[in-house]
Amino acid sequence: MLGHKGFETKLFYKVSLREMVPEDDFYRQVSKVLDLRFVYERCKKLYGSTGNPSIDPGVFFRMCLYGYFEGITHDRELVRRVSDSLSARLFVGYDLDEEIPWHSTISRTRAKLSAEIYEELFRRVLTMCVNAGLVSGGHQSIDSTLVKANASLESTVRKEPSLTVSEYIGRTLSENDEEGPDKPEEMKGNGVDEDRHGNSGSVKLIETGGYPRNNIDRYSNRDYYSPVDPDSRIAFKKQNKTDLYYAEQLSVDSFCNVITAVVATHADYTDSEALVEIAGKARENLERNGLELNSLGADSNYYSDKNLKELTDKEMTVYVPTRSAKNSHGGISKDRFIYDERNDRYVCPAGESLSVYCRREDEITYKADNKVCGGCHLKERCKPGKRGRSIRHSLYYSYVARLKQRQRSFAYKEAMRVRKATTEPVFADAKNNHGLRHLNVRGLDKAQKVFTLTAVVQNLKKLLRYALKEKCASAKYIPAGDMTNIIHGILFTFSHQPIF
Repeated sequence: MLGHKGFETKLFYKVSLREMVPEDDFYRQVSKVLDLRFVYERCKKLYGSTGNPSIDPGVFFRMCLYGYFEGITHDRELVRRVSDSLSARLFVGYDLDEEIPWHSTISRTRAKLSAEIYEELFRRVLTMCVNAGLVSGGHQSIDSTLVKANASLESTVRKEPSLTVSEYIGRTLSENDEEGPDKPEEMKGNGVDEDRHGNSGSVKLIETGGYPRNNIDRYSNRDYYSPVDPDSRIAFKKQNKTDLYYAEQLSVDSFCNVITAVVATHADYTDSEALVEIAGKARENLERNGLELNSLGADSNYYSDKNLKELTDKEMTVYVPTRSAKNSHGGISKDRFIYDERNDRYVCPAGESLSVYCRREDEITYKADNKVCGGCHLKERCKPGKRGRSIRHSLYYSYVARLKQRQRSFAYKEAMRVRKATTEPVFADAKNNHGLRHLNVRGLDKAQKVFTLTAVVQNLKKLLRYALKEKCASAKYIPAGDMTNIIHGILFTFSHQPIF
């Protein structure tokens, strides 16, 4: 018999939200491990004692986490999804007949809460991962990715000073109380042109119709900025179009790919400038849980002699490819020149000496005599032209030499492989599943909050997948002192001393 289902709304219902949501629902499992009671104490000082009650900070964080779990990037869509979902309502603590907070309330609360509260939530989830045996410490992999800013490239304007040189000098001297009766007339402001744009202030930004896409090499962030999101920066990568971005720096543990530190930086902030900061933050987070950071792996963008020295002095073993300038004049590279430390000179393949030519803050240039180079049989291959060959020598030569020796070890090759196997899947998961392809906020501080909560969500997923469901049978807690990491089934050791 063919059935026909009719539907007619009832006047009264006797239902329970807890009974309607299955016991094994994902968000019920999250609620069992996630403790947000600390946020009430941290948020107390941000609110007054009178007036209407604000949104519950615990509800705010649960709604945000739900959005990142589901890959929802807009607050309006988040409110709509939470209103429609029984599981989401139970997770955030709103019954069937209760009105969900407005999207504007979520936006204002996100701006009101400090980044330190987000960071504390991240550290608490990291501690749960450590207690579950998902973090071994020892070795960390570091990488970065660009995230599209919430601003268009067409919103950029050109930076142009509104003061002439004479006006700038006059204002500077005036502010330093150096203008007096004996001051020359030309320095007192006489004959100085008026502000070309008729505006007060030291700098005015003149709109020029956007950043010129067809000539990106001529311009940089020194020339353009976006008034819509001043913290965003123009950036370009082969796989991305030229646009406004932020950069996310991550430190990932090599055991179960748990994120141990996250830092938001400007997109024009080079990876080498961010390495010490992200490594220091990862070490601090690990030490809070009784673990150590003794070695780290990164790509060549993070390399600099100064970073190598600073991290090595902090007893960290660095596994990173070196970057050296290629000899564009011939086929003889710098590697074939031997450094004579006793006599402070370089010896070329022909046996001639290169002596000190000039000294800078962190490097010395060694140069061969022009006449000696001119009569060498290797001249055309080594350095065509009238001038002699020069070699730049880093003051951190001993650190670089040890790194190059380490690059021939098995540990180095394994660290490079592990870096790709840990950080890249984490970034792919964040962008494909958690809405991190572009930001819905503006400002570096808010970008840090988004990156932090996304990392919290990814760590909670690993905690639920491996620890609670026991799918990571090999994830057994290993003391940091053992310095042992099981990485994708391969066992290798990172000792306190460099392996070479």
